[in-house]
Amino acid sequence: MTFTPEELSNPRQLFDRVPFIRLLGLQRVFSEAGRARLQLPPSDDLGNVIGAVHGGAVFTLLDVVMASAAVSALDFRRTAVTLNINSSYLAPGRGLLTAD
Repeated sequence: MTFTPEELSNPRQLFDRVPFIRLLGLQRVFSEAGRARLQLPPSDDLGNVIGAVHGGAVFTLLDVVMASAAVSALDFRRTAVTLNINSSYLAPGRGLLTAD
């Protein structure tokens, strides 16, 4: 995936153009000053055999909210990549999932 110079001139808008983000249905509520909130609406396509959101989708929500907070601290002038991430699940994710 490549972005046009016009798209790159407004990096705040790139989030909604990433195909994987659109595929999952991730929604950015805000991303500013080193903080971010994203939501993952419920979808049958993201479900697992126990009727919850698949852990991979939940993990992606965590990864993307972390990166969104990081790049917002730099006013979106740079990008961020995850070098290492670990998570322990306390309960199945159901309904609208929100990550800060």
